[in-house]
This record gives sequence, structure tokens and C-alpha cells, in this order.
Amino acid sequence: MDIKALTGSFILKSTYNMSKDLGVSIFLVGGAIRDLILYSQLGRDFDFAIKGDVHDAARYFAKRVGGSFFCLDSKRGHYRVTIKNNTQSKDIDFSRFRGDEIRKDLEERDFTLNSMAIDLEDLFEKSEIKIIDPLNGLGDIEKGIIRACSPRVFDEDPLRLLRAVRISAATDFFIEDETERLIRQKKKQLSGSSWERIRDELFQILDISNVSRSIEMLDGLGLLNIMLPEVDTWKHIDQGEYHDYNLFDHSLKTIEVIESILSRLSDYFPDYAYSLKVHFDEDLQNNITRGNLLKLIALLHDSGKVETKTYDGQKVRFFGHEREGQQINRAIAERFKLSQKSCKIVMNLTRNHMRVLNLSKSSKISQRAMYRFFNDLGKDGIDCLILSLADGLATRSYITYEPNPPLLDIIEELLKYYFNEWMRASEKPLLNGREIMELLRIPQGEKVGRFLSLLKEAQTEGVISTKEEAKSLLYLDCFVNRAN
Repeated sequence: MDIKALTGSFILKSTYNMSKDLGVSIFLVGGAIRDLILYSQLGRDFDFAIKGDVHDAARYFAKRVGGSFFCLDSKRGHYRVTIKNNTQSKDIDFSRFRGDEIRKDLEERDFTLNSMAIDLEDLFEKSEIKIIDPLNGLGDIEKGIIRACSPRVFDEDPLRLLRAVRISAATDFFIEDETERLIRQKKKQLSGSSWERIRDELFQILDISNVSRSIEMLDGLGLLNIMLPEVDTWKHIDQGEYHDYNLFDHSLKTIEVIESILSRLSDYFPDYAYSLKVHFDEDLQNNITRGNLLKLIALLHDSGKVETKTYDGQKVRFFGHEREGQQINRAIAERFKLSQKSCKIVMNLTRNHMRVLNLSKSSKISQRAMYRFFNDLGKDGIDCLILSLADGLATRSYITYEPNPPLLDIIEELLKYYFNEWMRASEKPLLNGREIMELLRIPQGEKVGRFLSLLKEAQTEGVISTKEEAKSLLYLDCFVNRAN
């Protein structure tokens, strides 16, 4: 480890200065040290253990660095300071010592590879990187294993059950046998955690590559069933002649393809790769991005098939599974305490995920059909296009994920329409709502919305391009409707 990289860190230097100002002992602990050992660099997030008043220290630190301060767990004395800039955020966590000294604190932590500490005083005053390691976390890192610090770790915080999977996904380490046995034994305790914390941990897992492997691990350990009991029956749902996979495996394959597309946007959509990256990097809530929400929707998109499965002779049918799935997934989104915006995206995509496939059955997609698709879904239509492509590629075991399937041509046409026509018309409406009310002498209400939609469709299709043409169209529409 490069000591200059540590002593030059703004976060570490600010924390050390605070320790001197307040007269408290502060240690860098947890995943930051693990990442230093594994990758020789500091990550975005930091954990500090404090011997002293942690509440006052966290509040003081937030004021010093211009961050926001809030309590994560008052019982355990756990506080967070978040520093945001234009491109990313940093989370700095402060927790109170468990016990009287740092070694006792480390012995009460979750996993041995997280149970190491560096005294900031040694770092800044003695120029030493002395790792305090009472449980041989360094040895477990060398072996590539995740080991619980004690049999009590999951009793003290059941969220650690999910954290074991997240660390395994992030490091590619194996969960040690006794720890895995403990997870299986304690899995039901996860339901005692708040859904907000479960959601945050799940989305951190969704942010790590090879998500389908992580979902399989959660399933194998019995944790997926605690979070998503709806999934339990999917392994027994055969999807008929158009699918090589049962419902559960198809959902995992869909996530796998989503990951491939999002990581290779320039291969799939070279003309729109940057715009799509910006779109999927949008932060919806609590570090939940559109891209990661799409991965969850990929897992859930066919949830309605269980209730709608019927047979037409020998053929399997799932009529209306989109509408049934919309209600199921709405309940799941609410369970995970997703925001109203995120819930809407989940429902929009579930209800419409077959729409692109249906459009592809036509020899040519009309301007009106493309307009109505984006008029119904707005920017969520972009997510729906990627989901539809992944869904189509995840049906057969012999299909590769190369960016050349026939469905891709239709999706490229819809993307071209969205970026070149839909967005342009959205940015410059020819008449706004107030102008329509004044022109037609009507009050605010549903009629105004209908007229706005009529003008936007005509503008997008190139039927009108000036204010005068827009006014003429409205007059004509009113005349025709009165005549009828």
C-alpha cells in the first residue's frame, strides 16, 4: 500500500484532523482496508470506528466537508455522511466502538476480511500503515474466503446474510462452509430487517457484474425466497415450444443478456451509445440507477405467467400475463419501498414488455405506431426496448448475445425515431396548454390534454410545423367533432 495515497486522501486527512479537534480516537475499518489490500486503492465509501461521541463527530465531520448527515442505526451508534458532486457520491460511515478498545470492536464485526483496522494517528503521525488484524482477515483474503467472525454475526444484524453474497460477488471469493451453513440456518431472520435496508443491499448486488450468478447464489442459500417468495414456483413452469428454459432460468438469462447489452452499448447501438449510457446511469433513488432497476425488472417481467398459464391443445399459452404481472410487480415494488417513480417504471415495463415483439410482426412499423409507443411510455420506452431485446435473446440456449438479431433492426428504428423525432418534438411544442385554452376558449381539463397529444402526434409525424398549422388543425378537429 502506498502511504502517500492514504495520507493524501481528502477524507482520511479530514477525519484525522477532526480526531485532533475533538480529542477522540478514530480508526479506518472494514471494506476500505479490504479493498486497499485487494486493489491497492481506496474506493468511494469509508467506514470509521470512533472511541467517543460518534453522533457529535459525524455531525462535525458533515459540517467540515459540506456533506449531509443522518442516522443509520441509533441503537448501534451508526451514522452516515454523504458527500455529493456532479458525477458521484461518497458515503462515510461512523460507528461507535463495540467494547472498550479496537480489537474487541473488530471481533464483533461481520466477516474476518472486514475485521481489520488502521489507526489514523499511526498513519499521519508515525507514517506507518499498521494493520490491526485480530481474526486473521489477511489470511482469509489470501485464501479467497468469506468467514463469519462468530456464530452470532447474523443474529446481531440479519442483513449480513445478504452482505455475504454481495462481498462474494464483488471479490469472487467463496463463502466458507461453516459460514454457509450458518446462513442457511439463519436465513429466516432476514425478514426481520427493514425492507429499505434489504432493498439497498439487493441493489448493491445488482450493481456488481454477473448478477445472474448472484441471484442463483441467493436462491441456493434460501435468501431469494425470503425476499421474493413469488419466484418459488417459477422453476416448475414450462414455457412451451418457444422456450428452452423454464420460467426461472429464462428470467436469469434475461438478466444475463441485459448485462451484456448495457456493458456493450457501443457494439449494439453505436449511434446512441453515449445517450443510452446517460439514460441508464440516471439515479432514481438512494443510488438505484435505471440500469440496475432494469435488471430487477428483467428478473420479474414474466411474473404473471404463473397465474395465466393455459393450454391450447398441446400448446402453452399465457394470455394477459403482462397485466397480471403488472399487479404482482407493483406489490413487489411497494414491498421494497421503491419510490413512486421507480414503481411506475416497474409497472410500465411489465405491462408493455411484449409490445415491441408484437410490433415486429408487421412488415413495417408506422409512424403512428412508434408515436403511440413513446406517447404511452415516454422515456421508459427506452428501457422497454432493451428489455424486449434481452427477452427475445433469452429464449433459446443456442442463441448468442451478439448484436445482430432481426429484432435489433426494429429496436434501432424505434431508437432513431425517439432521438431524432420524438425528443425534438417534445422539446419544442408548437402550442402550450394556455395557448390552446385561449384559442378555443375552453377551461383547463382533459380536453386540453387531448389537444396537446393531438398536436404532438401531428408535429412528430411532420403533418404540422408552424403555430398557424397547429391552430388550423385544432379548428378542424373541433369542427369535425361538432359535426359528428
